[in-house]
Amino acid sequence: NRYGRRVAMMLCSMVFSFGVVLEVIDTHSLPAFYVGRVICGLGIGGSATIIPIYMSEMSPKEIRGQLGSCYQLTYTIGILISYWIDYGVKPMPSNARQWQLPIGVQLVPGALMGLGMFTLDESVRWLLAHGKTAEAWHSLVWVRAGDGPTVAEEFDEMRRGLEEERHATAGFRPRELLEWPNLHRLLIGGGLFLAQQSTGSTALAYFGPQFFSLLVGPGDKNLLLTGIFGAIKVVACLIFVIFLSDRFGRRPLLASGAAFMAVCMVATAAVVKEY
Repeated sequence: NRYGRRVAMMLCSMVFSFGVVLEVIDTHSLPAFYVGRVICGLGIGGSATIIPIYMSEMSPKEIRGQLGSCYQLTYTIGILISYWIDYGVKPMPSNARQWQLPIGVQLVPGALMGLGMFTLDESVRWLLAHGKTAEAWHSLVWVRAGDGPTVAEEFDEMRRGLEEERHATAGFRPRELLEWPNLHRLLIGGGLFLAQQSTGSTALAYFGPQFFSLLVGPGDKNLLLTGIFGAIKVVACLIFVIFLSDRFGRRPLLASGAAFMAVCMVATAAVVKEY
């Protein structure tokens, strides 16, 4: 909020890339690798926060849901690519290069994200919030590829929305968060993210090979199955982005998705228990 979305995304890219370099260096030290991993996590955590903010602030409201879902789609594509890279290096000799290659490849998208920020304009809403009206107008014209009446109307709507936010938050004190209406909203916001992470999808994404090894035993087959699992995730996410994200309300999709995930995770637990 202080320095802008572009600067924040550049900083996240730098932090992440620095962490990757520490990971790739063959120091023969597990603590050194963990330090690199933690630094990478800071870069990823920051970008996972700031990128959706930038996208939501720059996207037209008519397709905001689709664009927001595209973030998750590209996330699953990245996971898919990583699975098949891991599968590809499996036959390599068991030396440092076997693990340095898949880890070092992270530098490509990590560095490109930071360099790509030089081609983007700053968030319109951030510029408006900091009194940079002329720059905000230029940014909106740039991202909409024109300055017609519709763009001008959208710009005025953004300004009105920011004024309403300033009015609503004027004189805000942190202890107001403990008042039940505000605390209720705060718990819902945090609880949704907590519940989403608790579905188990992230665990399967990270520990797919270990999960499949429980079913088919150790070897190359579990990496192959993990790659197929990643492809299914991409297809499912693509179907959601194209056909569902802006067609139904957010609440029905959230509730039905959560229920479907619950059924799938119970089935997964039952399958693993059998083996």
